[in-house]
Amino acid sequence: NDLEIPASPPALGSLLLSGGAAGTVADAGRAPTTEQWLRHWLEVMAARKVRPATYDGYRSKIEHHLIPGLGGHRLDRLQPEHVEEFYRGLEAAGLAPATVLQIHRILSRALKVVCNAEGLPGTWQPWWTPPAPTARRFSP
Repeated sequence: NDLEIPASPPALGSLLLSGGAAGTVADAGRAPTTEQWLRHWLEVMAARKVRPATYDGYRSKIEHHLIPGLGGHRLDRLQPEHVEEFYRGLEAAGLAPATVLQIHRILSRALKVVCNAEGLPGTWQPWWTPPAPTARRFSP
């Protein structure tokens, strides 16, 4: 399956086929919302692969940050600008840069499953810039 990577990537969910990885979490013919996909990924995929403490951290960040911030977007309409705006909002709310980076990594892992299911090359995803943690100075 040869796929050309567009200069400006399409919305993530537009790459989902009706029988694709996310097809089980949405009505037939309709792409799932980011919330539906994140819940599915957490319960079905991540739960089998991570330790209980990691799972609890994922669940907390998904429920408290990712779903309220991005959950309403259908995957076929999720754009890099939505994700970038979400990150800026987290930073403006005072979340530590390292926490924002953890949230990015969770989102990236969940969406990578969709990209892999669609046969996208690894360099395609993620198509947004991860937030950079800032160095903190400690005084002795």
